[in-house]
Amino acid sequence: MQVQKRDGRNVLFDREKIIKAVQAAFIEVDGEITEDAIKQSNIIADYINNIGDGNVISVEKIQDIVEKLLMHSSYTEIGRAHV
Repeated sequence: MQVQKRDGRNVLFDREKIIKAVQAAFIEVDGEITEDAIKQSNIIADYINNIGDGNVISVEKIQDIVEKLLMHSSYTEIGRAHV
């Protein structure tokens, strides 16, 4: 899957960037990377990877998906921190 960056370039999807971003939000709220942070960040990265299916997806769309998944879970505080 390709990700369209804000400057218009397309780059290969890197699930580690999603994991790091989600875990950074957990750190902001919880002060550390918890088991929940690891589990949830991997679930979200896998979800985004699976919906891509060879298509191009924008960075903004990825951010919207991450926010939506967190806000509609028991991690609403993390979702707010991610924004």
